[in-house]
Amino acid sequence: MQRQSIYSFSRLLILFILLSLGGMAWGQTIDKLSPAMPDPLPSWLMDKEIASVNKGRSATAVLIDDQLALLLQDVLDSVRVSRNWRGMTAAVTDSAGNVWLGTSGYSVEATCDTITSDMVFNIGSVTKTFIGALTLQLVEEGHFSLNDSIYHWIPPHPNIDSTVTIRQLLNHTSGINDFLNTDTTWAVAVFADPDSLWPPQDVLDTFVGSPDYVKGSQWGYSNTNYIILGMIIEQTTGLPAAEALKVRAYDSAGLSSMFLAPDDSITTSRAHNWQDITGTGVFADYYDFPVEALYSIPWTAGTIFGTAEELVYWSDALFRGNIVSQNLFSQMVSPQWPSTFYGLGITVAPVFGRTVWGHGGSYIGYRTAMFYSNQDKISIAVIVNQNPADVDFAYLDLFDAILSYVPTSIETSTPPTVADSPVLEQNYPNPFNPLTTISFQVSSGPATLSVYNILGQRVRVLFDEAKARGTYEVTWEGLDAAGAPVASGVYFYELQTDQHSLVRKMMLIR
Repeated sequence: MQRQSIYSFSRLLILFILLSLGGMAWGQTIDKLSPAMPDPLPSWLMDKEIASVNKGRSATAVLIDDQLALLLQDVLDSVRVSRNWRGMTAAVTDSAGNVWLGTSGYSVEATCDTITSDMVFNIGSVTKTFIGALTLQLVEEGHFSLNDSIYHWIPPHPNIDSTVTIRQLLNHTSGINDFLNTDTTWAVAVFADPDSLWPPQDVLDTFVGSPDYVKGSQWGYSNTNYIILGMIIEQTTGLPAAEALKVRAYDSAGLSSMFLAPDDSITTSRAHNWQDITGTGVFADYYDFPVEALYSIPWTAGTIFGTAEELVYWSDALFRGNIVSQNLFSQMVSPQWPSTFYGLGITVAPVFGRTVWGHGGSYIGYRTAMFYSNQDKISIAVIVNQNPADVDFAYLDLFDAILSYVPTSIETSTPPTVADSPVLEQNYPNPFNPLTTISFQVSSGPATLSVYNILGQRVRVLFDEAKARGTYEVTWEGLDAAGAPVASGVYFYELQTDQHSLVRKMMLIR
């Protein structure tokens, strides 16, 4: 589905970067790959089964009307088909607390087992929003302060600075090694003995390497921070982390399907999780892989399971100030380090002229995005049951559809026809080496097509001239403006006209 609204390239770039930081990686590959491979269309396109629900949780007027519900379902189907994803689930709540639920695609295509809205998915690092909230509750109750050092709870460790503070764990300035993203030893351990349960102290003793940097000297994402916070929560509350989450988070927000694996048993329907473990585009089903080692190692850094519906309920409860006191909540959603967009367990990002709060998540066979717009009082959660998958595309498309929606019963000025709006197609092939083709459609007038790197620096202008209305193609050979080959990685291409700016993402693999 091609959007017609004006996109800010810089805002999209920031969100893409933030979401890539929001999840855990299997070995060193998951968050390094761009799975934007929409071709060919899946064979099951014509016989897909779709579930869409529009529920009201409030006595006020329903703001998510049937027309908008159909539009959101169309967005969900369109992005799944264009991305060639197996299946996905999504939920949206509006300012009145009404919720729309949508699903599209399959848990298992071969058996026609479709995704349903009551299936649970692993939410990856969105777990950090829960652990961050519980930590701040304990601060509010006076159990410790944000400036207390972790030596009160963690035994001496040769690779962990005992003077790291609670705040530095929460905001990722501790310097503690993020072994889940920098080493494969833990993955080897999972495959060697998948039925083994790993206590968190054993995880630290076995896998944490030397510090990634000196504490407090810079910002650097580390899942290990949130494993340590889980240990501190257990010691402070006297409860297992799974029980503390239930009492302090799930019950407070009215969540009945959430659980922490592997501490809690999986007792409900779970979506199959498909992972490209080799980076070759071949996805394997990890549904029957033992959960013990796989989830006990990352633990409170990212192993909560739940539905998209309950994620938006959690988002509403947390970001409307019902979980954490106002003073600490203000710190939670405020960037804690210069030139970063991370608070205390929360990503803070500019999107479509708004500031949104939330987190991204990534683990074996699942990708998640949960974000809340304070200006609009809208929560959106999207989960895909394969990894890699650019779930940010789905979140942005749903949000854009909501912001652009005008009921047909309301008179508005005549919008431009589709023919007057530019169209920017996904490049083909993608990923590519050595060249790729980009197609676009413009009306008469000037148009510019440019390629940018992940830092937002323009690499090459591919097209810059006035043309008559029509469809055009350009080829990029992976060269910069000077004709030199550029490095492998993620690149963005932007089509600019007098009235529009459209952006897509591509990947060069040499």
